[in-house]
Amino acid sequence: MNKLWTIGSLLQWTQEYFAQKGVDTPRLDAEILLAHVLQKERIYLYAHYDQPMNPPELAAYREMVKKRAGRLSVAHILGTKAFMGLDFQVTTDVLVPRPETEMLVETMLDAAKSQPPASILDIGTGSGAIILSLLHYLPEAAGTGVDISPKALAVARQNGEALGLADRVTWVESDVCAALPEQRFDWIVSNPPYLTRDDMERLQPEVRYDPPQALFGGDDGLDAYRRIAEQSQAFLRLGGCCAVEIGAGQTEDVVRIFTDTGAYGHEKTVTDYGGIERVILFIRKEQMQMKQTKLVHITDIEKDKAVLEEAGRIIRAGGLVVFPTETVYGIGANGLDADACRSIYAAKGRPSDNPLILTVPDQHGAEKVAACITPTAKKLMDRFWPGPLTIIFPRQPQVPDAATGGLDTVALRCPDHDVCRAFLRCADVPVAGPSANLSTRPSPTTAEEVMHDMDGRVDMVIDGGPCCIGVESTIVECDGDDSVTILRPGGITMDMLKEVVTYVRLDTNLVTGQGAPKAPGMKYRHYAPSAPMTVVVGSEEAVTAKLKDLYEDALADGKTVGFLVSQEVGAHFPKDDMYIWGRRGDKVALANQLYTGLLSFDTDKVDLILAEGVDGDGLGMAIMNRMKKAAGGNVIIL
Repeated sequence: MNKLWTIGSLLQWTQEYFAQKGVDTPRLDAEILLAHVLQKERIYLYAHYDQPMNPPELAAYREMVKKRAGRLSVAHILGTKAFMGLDFQVTTDVLVPRPETEMLVETMLDAAKSQPPASILDIGTGSGAIILSLLHYLPEAAGTGVDISPKALAVARQNGEALGLADRVTWVESDVCAALPEQRFDWIVSNPPYLTRDDMERLQPEVRYDPPQALFGGDDGLDAYRRIAEQSQAFLRLGGCCAVEIGAGQTEDVVRIFTDTGAYGHEKTVTDYGGIERVILFIRKEQMQMKQTKLVHITDIEKDKAVLEEAGRIIRAGGLVVFPTETVYGIGANGLDADACRSIYAAKGRPSDNPLILTVPDQHGAEKVAACITPTAKKLMDRFWPGPLTIIFPRQPQVPDAATGGLDTVALRCPDHDVCRAFLRCADVPVAGPSANLSTRPSPTTAEEVMHDMDGRVDMVIDGGPCCIGVESTIVECDGDDSVTILRPGGITMDMLKEVVTYVRLDTNLVTGQGAPKAPGMKYRHYAPSAPMTVVVGSEEAVTAKLKDLYEDALADGKTVGFLVSQEVGAHFPKDDMYIWGRRGDKVALANQLYTGLLSFDTDKVDLILAEGVDGDGLGMAIMNRMKKAAGGNVIIL
């Protein structure tokens, strides 16, 4: 650039330069940046084409042009973005508000004309653009914005103060609704991350400056919708509105995810000005007609056979029966009845693309639904059935999609529990049997824990006593050539499998966290208590020291803390709100007590759970898989 530049010549040169660099809107961006340097409106530029530029103005403009040529967005260069007629501060810690997201706000403002909200929850608030825009145009409403990123919340808080809305909005650091205090909102809104893995590889350079967690929605782009559908139900009043922005082509999948929970009805889909379906509005409905749950205690199979036969009739008639196994209690339905399987999803509030495990009383039961049984699978059945091993088989045509999550395979297991197998024989059909808890909640190991979640949701609960293992079954896929892949670790360890087959490997998702999970219990966050949890793994001294640091930090923040630890580590902390799972290193004891311990903190309310983990050898792999999910990945290894 030379010293003879005028506004007009500078704009012309910059437009051509930006076009060479691949900028989509070269003229517009040049005008916005120059107007910012001159502290004028863009219209001023057109009226003063011949005005010369002075050296300080040129220097400031030159730096902005360099950044834009490097594909940093105009919003990030200026630190502000206009949205719904308001100016929002933005940084690389938040997603820059998009014009298409204004459609979500406009949809809700239109809904407010007939029923204005008093309270609004914004999940994944980022810069706060959605919730603050709604509050600006709805002066009688109050709002809450949640985000997993404290840096994003700092930006949102600044925007709330700048717009004069700080007294009407609350900011909460939370992974979806996990740390949200109990309350009911009139509206829930969200622009969640919805890009697929393929989308992420094709991002425009400007978008790469946005935080990845605000963009990436999992391999299929739908992970956030599944979690919102599961967790938001408890926070939206009956008849309240839940509105989500979606990506192109996601309408059918997102509608199914929400409506399959049984808690949401599809109200309408809104198309943007480009003809793309952009916003879906759901209405919170009465989730399901409450049942009169019958609790029965089985102490003698022969004497109580009439009760088990009654349970079998309930299953064949399409009802739901909770039954004991050696691992955890399962919620049972006829695995060959699509409507019955869907009723499981509704009872658990669980998306229907998460497959179910079908339980059978013996190997003959597996032959009725497996299209073929390979020699490797037969060896595993002979060695570990009945027992805590689930095997993936090609399915026969009579197994409905509702039982398999749409997969062409079926997961089968024969539990090592006498009462369970007697019940399965009375049912005389394969019984779908996922854990008998609300989706994302810890799995129950006693009938009392079952009733906490399932009373009124199922027809019968069979109390067969406490479960002896406490973590779910191992799930394997037979690969041929005498090899298996562990899809979910459980009661059958890798070393035990190696005694039967030549090759045993872990699924890619278990090792790297990448790729699509192939097994029940692996797709979403599961086993979660109400309070957030941090797990610490290491030597007794290191774990104790780290837990003390975390404990002191929590107390300084005014939080109450619960401990899930061994006897040895627990001796260093106050006994209030403490659950001792056994002696340090006793993995069997931890596996047996893990879910009961997690559930205890739902009774004794705490703000934070600090837990002691174990190494990943043997049964430890299954334990840490569950603990990592319960903690939302918040595991510290020392």
